[in-house]
Amino acid sequence: MAAAALLVGGLALLAVTGGRWWWATVRRVDLPGALLLGGALGALVLTFAASDPAREVVGPPGWALLPVAVVSAAGYGWRHRRAADPLVPRGTLGRGGWRTLGASWCVGAALVAVVVDVPVLARLTLGGDEVRAAGTRLRFLVAVPVGALLGGLALRRLAAGRVTAVGLVLAAAALAVMGTWGSGSLEQGVATLVLAAAGLGLGLTLAPLNEAALDAAPEHAHGTASSLVVVARMTGMVVGLGLLTAVGLHAYYAAVAALPDRTDTRALVTAGIVQVQWVLRGGAIAALIGAGLGLTMPARVPRLDG
Repeated sequence: MAAAALLVGGLALLAVTGGRWWWATVRRVDLPGALLLGGALGALVLTFAASDPAREVVGPPGWALLPVAVVSAAGYGWRHRRAADPLVPRGTLGRGGWRTLGASWCVGAALVAVVVDVPVLARLTLGGDEVRAAGTRLRFLVAVPVGALLGGLALRRLAAGRVTAVGLVLAAAALAVMGTWGSGSLEQGVATLVLAAAGLGLGLTLAPLNEAALDAAPEHAHGTASSLVVVARMTGMVVGLGLLTAVGLHAYYAAVAALPDRTDTRALVTAGIVQVQWVLRGGAIAALIGAGLGLTMPARVPRLDG
C-alpha cells in the first residue's frame, strides 16, 4: 500500500513538472554510490539473517556475504573520493565525524536490544500477557525523552563526547543487569529503576551526538550531517538486531540441545530466557564500545550563553 502510494505520488509529480525537475534531480544523485552503500548494508544484514542459529552465528552464506559487504564498502569509499558529486558531500563528517557516527550506531544496537527483547522476556516470565509486556517496555521508553532533555541541558556545561560517554556507560550498566534477569525479575520494583536508567542513558546521547556532528560539519552540510547521525542509529538497530538475535538464538539452541527432556515446557522457557539474556549482554557491549568512542570525540568549549 505504501509503495503504491509512493508510486502514484511520483507519477503525479512527474506529470505536473513535465519530468524536467525530476530528471535534473536524478542526474545529480550519485546512483553508483547509493548502490554500493546499500549493497554493503544489505550484505551485512543478510550475513546474520542467512545463518542457521541452531549450529552457528554466521553460516556459509554469511561468510560468502561478508566479503561482498567489505568490497561494497571499499567501493563506496573509492566512489566517495572520486565522484564529482558524491552521495554524501565531501567534508560533511569533518574531524571526528566517523567516531560520532560509530557511537550513534552503538546507541541503535543497544536501543533495539531493549525495545525488542525486554517484551520477549516479559511474555516468557509474565504468562504471555501482551499488555503487561507492552507496559514493561513503556517503563524504558518514558525515560528516553527525559534523558534527551537532560542531555541537551548538559551540553551547556559539558563537551558532547563526555555527555555521550556518561549516557552510554549508564545504559551499559543497566543492560548488564538486565542480562542477568530471569523468572520473577520484572515483578521486582528495582526492575523499573533499571529500565528507566537504560532509557535515561540512551536518551542522554541523542542531543550530544547531533551536536558533535553539527560541530564537525561545515555550515552548508548541517542537514546532511544531522541526517547521518539518525541513519547511523537506524543502521545500528537493523544490523544490531540481526547480529544480537543470531547470537541469542545460537545460545537458545545450545541450551535446548543440553536439555534431558526437550518437551519440558518450563525448561524451554528457561532456554528462551537465556536467549534474551545474551541479546541484552550484547547490547551492553555495544553501549560500552559507544562510550569509548564518545570519549575520543573531539572536545569543544561548552556553550554558556543564556
